[in-house]
Amino acid sequence: MQLCDIPQGKSCSRIRKERPDITKITRPLLLFSPGFGQSRLLYSAMASSLASEGYIVATVDHPYDATVVEFNDGSFVRAANISTDDDAALEMVIQVRAADISFVIDELQNSTALRQRIENGGSSIDFDRIIMYGHSLGGAASAATMRSDSRILGGVNLDGRFFSPVMELGVDRPFLDIGRPNHRVEDPTWDEFYGNMQAQTAEIAIAGTTHGSFTDYPVILSGMNLTEAAKESLGEFLGTGQWESVNGILKSLVVAFADFVFEHTVPTILRGTDAKFPEVTVVRSQL
Repeated sequence: MQLCDIPQGKSCSRIRKERPDITKITRPLLLFSPGFGQSRLLYSAMASSLASEGYIVATVDHPYDATVVEFNDGSFVRAANISTDDDAALEMVIQVRAADISFVIDELQNSTALRQRIENGGSSIDFDRIIMYGHSLGGAASAATMRSDSRILGGVNLDGRFFSPVMELGVDRPFLDIGRPNHRVEDPTWDEFYGNMQAQTAEIAIAGTTHGSFTDYPVILSGMNLTEAAKESLGEFLGTGQWESVNGILKSLVVAFADFVFEHTVPTILRGTDAKFPEVTVVRSQL
């Protein structure tokens, strides 16, 4: 400072003085619900990718649903013994998840509670722009939560099947289904939900994916020096496409859907005409 002949405590740069106050910038909120029995941590790569696009992303663990959930005081709860073949029980689980998500939104809107968790007291969250996405049972929970909480303006289902009553009722705000090829053929709940939608909707397939492709496993394993034989043996679980590209495709689809919901535009990737994403097929659309 003495070399600059500027009194100590002053800045040499106008850039520092004129940079925007980040506490006054509001950003959309994306909420995520994981697959049944899974931890939110298994989906961190996609959450980080979406956050890098300027969204605030909150991933949620559901107590007695995830394998284990640890609380701030160090206590923890393990998953209840619920069969994936028990639809009635899973319908109850989905309703509990919907209540969990609404609770999270309530807490995020409570500046006193939020100040303890997020810098700037949550002033950067735009609560008028909320989207929920989820994998597997979390996708079904996205639709169910939209039925019970009008603050969520759009939903995304990543390769999950639907359950009653939302399967028969649909939702009245935009919803996007993203799945493995032929999901609709293998899972009749997609047809029923699509037919009962009361708002814009679309179904998209990503070539070379399976149910496990929508987790962090492809990202994790793509960074390992696996042999071709090992990759082939994992193909049934993780798909046969380029593992390292799946996360980027999903990020682009969710961001494009958010643009549709918030800005009322239909990006090329949602039309199936984006040459950068040849893996993406729009199976059907009412956008």
